Amino acid sequence: MSQPTYEKDTFRSGSPDSQATVPDSLHDSETSDFARLVPVNRQACIAFNEVVERIKKEPDWNSHAQQYLNVSESKTSLGADFSGSETDSAPDIYGTNNTSVWTGYYRLNLELPPRRFRYGWVIGSNPDEADILLTTKKQQYRVRGKHARLTYDLLSYAFLVVADFGRSVLLDGKDEVRNAQRVVWSKATGVTLGDLSYKLVRTGLKEQILREQLSVLRNELGASKHEPPAYLAPTPSNDDYEYSGYIVKGVFAQGATCSVSAGLDKRTGVAVAVKKMVRNSRNFLMVKNEVEIMKSIGSHVSCLLGCHFGLVVTCLCSPGYAISLSTYIPAVI
Repeated sequence: MSQPTYEKDTFRSGSPDSQATVPDSLHDSETSDFARLVPVNRQACIAFNEVVERIKKEPDWNSHAQQYLNVSESKTSLGADFSGSETDSAPDIYGTNNTSVWTGYYRLNLELPPRRFRYGWVIGSNPDEADILLTTKKQQYRVRGKHARLTYDLLSYAFLVVADFGRSVLLDGKDEVRNAQRVVWSKATGVTLGDLSYKLVRTGLKEQILREQLSVLRNELGASKHEPPAYLAPTPSNDDYEYSGYIVKGVFAQGATCSVSAGLDKRTGVAVAVKKMVRNSRNFLMVKNEVEIMKSIGSHVSCLLGCHFGLVVTCLCSPGYAISLSTYIPAVI
């Protein structure tokens, strides 16, 4: 993948976005953005405005970070009653009166590569390290210099948020990621870093386009020998759901009493196969024996995810190397 040339004033202009309401998905045929990070609380909107104001005053400031910005054509009033999901610990330096700010979002696009692709897109407050620059000053709004990273696992096409040592990211207001990583699997996910809250929204980019872009990236990183399963889509689906720590995707095999779906370990992004078997009085022993056999297979790792309402759910995974943009270490469930 060729590196683009960065020039000053490269941040894009677009129509103003409402900060109080964020759509569950975005559709834009003019770009190949696969996701966008949209400010949703008052502090995040103000921080975004401060970054834009700095660029307008100093057009040469941080040309790398500018390419990820899409900015409204005119300012938008936050309104005195707008707070989003603002934290109580974050002082509102603009007061409670109507505040006019530049609005917009941060673009995530495989044609706009981060500084170091193997680590993914760095999100933070350090202008020398962050690709997605959230603030104009280091440690502002309790955002660390390199607070988090967004990356693709090239074995499974899992899209991951990574909180490195000493960092914390809150997903959907309840799932704290600290010194760990999580699969971002839904079309819209709440992301909080320090005092700033955003919505990470997947666009309507076609699966085939994203798959081709990831294939080019795999070749450039020397990962082409590890082909991801064809049935693991790099784009989210309305049919995806979470079950017992795994993201269950589409069914790729169907039998009389069972079905097999592609899946992802939510903690690691490793690809798995999830088999669902209907258990009844006639096949009770057969299902029990199959589960025991799967557990005993030495070249795979199997676990019983659940057994209720006559449904037995098992997970099967092959050990391998989780070659991603963030790590090159062996990963086995």
